[in-house]
Amino acid sequence: MTTWVERGLAAALEHPPEAVPTAPHQAELTTSDGYDVGASEIPPDQESFALFEVRAVYVYARYSDLEDGTYVQRTAFHTPDGGLYAQMARAFSVGPEGPATIIASGIGELAVQPATVSPGGPFVVTPLFVSGTPIMLNVVAGTWRVVVTLDGQAEPAGQTSFDLVK
Repeated sequence: MTTWVERGLAAALEHPPEAVPTAPHQAELTTSDGYDVGASEIPPDQESFALFEVRAVYVYARYSDLEDGTYVQRTAFHTPDGGLYAQMARAFSVGPEGPATIIASGIGELAVQPATVSPGGPFVVTPLFVSGTPIMLNVVAGTWRVVVTLDGQAEPAGQTSFDLVK
């Protein structure tokens, strides 16, 4: 005769509960050579920038599915040959005022800034400075790749590319 524990265990093994996968947050990425502090709209997407004329390439990451809270976005810039040039982390809050700082895993303390509010969803901006940097001095022209992750998720929230042309 089986006990209720054995019957429960057998039932659990026959019909395991389905894991509900959590969908990664998605970001729409846009690149531009301008950033207007306080603007609530993202400028039109640019795909190409003149290496010796652009001061910086700004990556706009707009999120349409974030609830109120504090998040950490990591933006990785990859050179045309595939190498990692820079990785930047930024803490931001959506909704009511967030904390002044947070401790981010693997990074340490980060200041929290509010995301920019826009009709399409909150967005944050990350600059890649070009003028006067090794990018310009070493003439690193070609197609750059940008990968954005949010809160350490394994899957990218968004990816894009842009060209730096001579």
